[in-house]
Amino acid sequence: RDRPAQKVRAPMVLEPVQELAKVEVLPAGGKDKLIMEKREDGWWLTSPKESKLLEAKAKSLNEVFSRKLRALDVRIPESKAAEYEVSEDKATKVRAFAKGASEPAVELLVGKTFQVQATRATHTFARVPGEKTIHRLQADLGFANEKETNNWRSKKISEALRKDVTKVTLSRPNAKDVVLTKDGEAFKMVAPMEGMKLEQSAVDTLLSGGASLSASGVVDDKSPEDLGLKPPQVRLVAERGEGKEPITLLFSKQKDKHYAQVEGKPYLYE
Repeated sequence: RDRPAQKVRAPMVLEPVQELAKVEVLPAGGKDKLIMEKREDGWWLTSPKESKLLEAKAKSLNEVFSRKLRALDVRIPESKAAEYEVSEDKATKVRAFAKGASEPAVELLVGKTFQVQATRATHTFARVPGEKTIHRLQADLGFANEKETNNWRSKKISEALRKDVTKVTLSRPNAKDVVLTKDGEAFKMVAPMEGMKLEQSAVDTLLSGGASLSASGVVDDKSPEDLGLKPPQVRLVAERGEGKEPITLLFSKQKDKHYAQVEGKPYLYE
């Protein structure tokens, strides 16, 4: 049996991380370390593979570390470490860094999460490295248990297009380009049949892909040539307002699978 406590310790409280800039997740068993870093354009996964971070994951990181992490005033037997997955061989180490810091502001060994039925709040079992005390944190650190790299990566292929697009060019091999330009609030075709006015719903359908186009996954083990993206089967160029770079989307289909790439970017999407 665990020995009874000789002294009563106040529940652990960890202060918010000021200007959270980096989070490291180190799974047990020597699996790939995940590193997330905040840049000017948002959160990025920078290791083991670089890509924009999934918005839901970025939100979780900000929510957890922007507030105090409080432990409940309950004593948990140290013998429960393996069961609650906070033992050295099962826990996931999480380190959160403030902007410009070389040492973490928060460092925890994170274990199981569970939902409190009465309140539907999520709690997490955790330990501070080097200490035996098991804490029950009033916070959801479940992101630490997500070890598949692809589940951290954003699947959004492009940002919204419909808001500021002024011209669209759709190109396919062995076919004439379809070119649309904005005339006031509506679009008209200038090629291959000049002057044809288009139903706005048709234009919205064309651009909605670029506005909310998301993939089911990111392809790492193939090249653009392998997927039919170089040269592409379909190229869509969306020119935008003054001072904004155009967005060029490349598309292909192989058997029953569709692939896409933003021209100039290394990421290939399925």
